[in-house]
Amino acid sequence: MSAHDQWNAHRAFTLVSLRPARDPDFGIQVVGRILRVDRRLQGRAHNPQLDYGYVFLADHESQRGLTDAAQRINAVRDELASVTSNIAVVTIDAGNVHAIPAPGGQPSLMSLLSPSSEPDGSSEHHDAEGPIGPSGTSSSSPWLWDEADISRRSVPPGARGGADPLAPDSGYIYKLRSELGAPTAFTRAVIEVGDGDLAAEVCAQFDFDDSAMLAASRTSLEIIRQEVEIFSGVLERDERVQASLAAREIAKRAQLNLFSADPYEQVDIRRLHERMLGRFTEEVGRHGLGDNFDTPEKLAQGLDRIFALAPDKLRRAISATLARRLKSEQAANLPDELISIEPLRPSRKNLYGVFPADLNAWEVAFAEYLEGEADDVVLWWHRNPDRKPWSVRIPLPGQPNYHPDFVAGIRDRTRGGGVLLVEMKRVINDEGRNAQAKAAASHPLYERVLMLYQQQGPAGSQWMIVEFDVQSDRNVLDRVLRPALLAVY
Repeated sequence: MSAHDQWNAHRAFTLVSLRPARDPDFGIQVVGRILRVDRRLQGRAHNPQLDYGYVFLADHESQRGLTDAAQRINAVRDELASVTSNIAVVTIDAGNVHAIPAPGGQPSLMSLLSPSSEPDGSSEHHDAEGPIGPSGTSSSSPWLWDEADISRRSVPPGARGGADPLAPDSGYIYKLRSELGAPTAFTRAVIEVGDGDLAAEVCAQFDFDDSAMLAASRTSLEIIRQEVEIFSGVLERDERVQASLAAREIAKRAQLNLFSADPYEQVDIRRLHERMLGRFTEEVGRHGLGDNFDTPEKLAQGLDRIFALAPDKLRRAISATLARRLKSEQAANLPDELISIEPLRPSRKNLYGVFPADLNAWEVAFAEYLEGEADDVVLWWHRNPDRKPWSVRIPLPGQPNYHPDFVAGIRDRTRGGGVLLVEMKRVINDEGRNAQAKAAASHPLYERVLMLYQQQGPAGSQWMIVEFDVQSDRNVLDRVLRPALLAVY
């Protein structure tokens, strides 16, 4: 049976998953595909055993997506239960089917036959705030739209740092505002390997602590076997099993982790393994474990267990080594002007006097936060675009071209030359460790990147600072962002 057939098998009894499932959308796919019923069998008598499906998971702590999926499915079922009795389906005009609410304060059937809702589309809908302009902004906005033809408009005065009128073929032009005091060019980080033995530096950075030496000595692993009914959350079974470690599988996993530990591809892996084996031999003697590793073969197996069971240690050692090799180099000068085919919303602190067109909803919200903070801690801000010669860039593991979302000038900030880098994340912990790497990112001149998460609450939204927690190897929400923190972060 092909992989495609297995994944689409109707009413599969079991599914084995070795990947994390933190995304509820993926969880819904897993639950839905394993429990779905062929249309021809729906509503018919069937074996009760088919009411259950089993998903075997390698790591129960990283499967939040399945439990979230169950809650979402339960919510859909509850909502349908409250809605279905209030919906009636009627046929109007020879086959045109309409679903309408049942009586009880809702529009009646006759409202469907009113002249304003004729199917020829002749009715008009007027928004309470006026028609929507080309950028999705209501025409009632006092600075952006009026009755005039947009092709004849010049840039509104409030939108400029010296904005030129509309040229026939060039668009709206916004000049760089030098009066805000921002540098004309930023710096970007690059890895400068230079001379020296990188493998030796990685070995020096590697932490052969008690946990590493315990991993080297481990021949078996305790596995906790749990059975949880995901829709009710009831824990049905919990038992502990001792599983022996297979030497061949440990060696495979160790080699895989060793060759994937340096995403920058700057370290000679063969030389690194030789150095690490020599360092491990020294640590065995220091910890008094010579009897356990008295042959070259046992020493090699012990190091393999460390690479296989504690892979993050090697990644951190390589990252720490290369972070010391990061250097700043000047990027290209900022463009003298920003050109847009549409007029842009004005800004008093942006380097071009406008909200750039490529901001997403969260970035717009944060730009408004920078604009509105009452203490004027923020002197200026700039949208840092991807892959431009003038952009601020930081190479990260697996992300050689990481560009933080914003660059901001902060009053009384002594670190980073008064410049702060800011990044926003909708998911603070992802399977590919993208967010985790960015939360720990640091620029050689501007220093640490401030990562933020927009948290919704009863009183509205607030920006939370995201910090990387080394102990849990995860990002956590630390505290609410206050303007005063921008100067000292």
